[in-house]
Amino acid sequence: MLAATLLLFAVLFALESIGNHCCFRTYGLDLGLYTKTLYDHAHLRPNDCSFFLDTPSNQMGDHFDIYLWLFSPLVYLFGNYTLLIIQISSVIVGMYGTYRLVRLYTDDKVLPFAAMLTIGFSFGVWHALSFDYHSNVVSAMMLPWLFYFFKKGSVGGMVTMALFMSIAKETSALWVCFVLAALLWDCRREKRMLRAVALTLAGCVAYFLIVTLVVMPALGGGGSTGFWRYSWMGDNVGQVAIWMFTHPWQAIKAVFTDFIGTAPGLKTEFFLSVLLSGGLLCLFKPNWLLMFVPPLLMKMLARDPGAFSGIALHYNIEACVVAALVMVP
Repeated sequence: MLAATLLLFAVLFALESIGNHCCFRTYGLDLGLYTKTLYDHAHLRPNDCSFFLDTPSNQMGDHFDIYLWLFSPLVYLFGNYTLLIIQISSVIVGMYGTYRLVRLYTDDKVLPFAAMLTIGFSFGVWHALSFDYHSNVVSAMMLPWLFYFFKKGSVGGMVTMALFMSIAKETSALWVCFVLAALLWDCRREKRMLRAVALTLAGCVAYFLIVTLVVMPALGGGGSTGFWRYSWMGDNVGQVAIWMFTHPWQAIKAVFTDFIGTAPGLKTEFFLSVLLSGGLLCLFKPNWLLMFVPPLLMKMLARDPGAFSGIALHYNIEACVVAALVMVP
């Protein structure tokens, strides 16, 4: 039953994702750009952002995405379908991870199955698969496995998952920092795991800071191609962080209101969808609210609310996975 269900979802996801690709309904950004980057990496050629920039710059300066290096050999097998197949496979792996996670707490066969279906039917998953590829989808689907190894007390597995999720892109590394910070409370009575989580958190924080403040600017990027969405708060990541700490009320207000005035109702739609999809259970796990912080801030503070603030596109995936997993004891 489990294998048949996962196979059914794989077929359904493929009909949506690969079907749209065959019908020319997928996007140049990021699927086309990243597929070109895969080919460049696989053939050991320099890559740049000339796909969409007048002045070419290193792709890793736009998003520091190590997955594109890891996955590049697969283009010899799957061609321009490679990233879509990887993205679909990651969701299936995430669903199975959710099943295994819940099985740690119960011998009941229905509850793990229901939790797995919560991921499979999530609006965040279906929107993400519908038109494009994004590495944060692959990263987010490893969260059930991070929790699985955490709950089993496997330090090696937990650290491996945290590092693998972090290298998806710099924003994923930031999210993992908040995930680990939330887990500190859950393991506060287990000194061994508490120490492991704290050290992993410190490593992820260092990785994020080095990548965003040193490596990406040196590559000529620093996320500048997408940073215009947040430039109303500052000219770089550091200035934005300082602005939010010095203007907390304005930042909180901007998260919940349409401060641009071009997309009324989209934020309400998103918050209601997440709350009804499991987010309300965070009332019983308030420390888990930390996990929502990075994806919410990146969504709601963007100066492009039509694309970011609602329930469409791929900008919901992290919040949707957390909302689905919060039901786990």
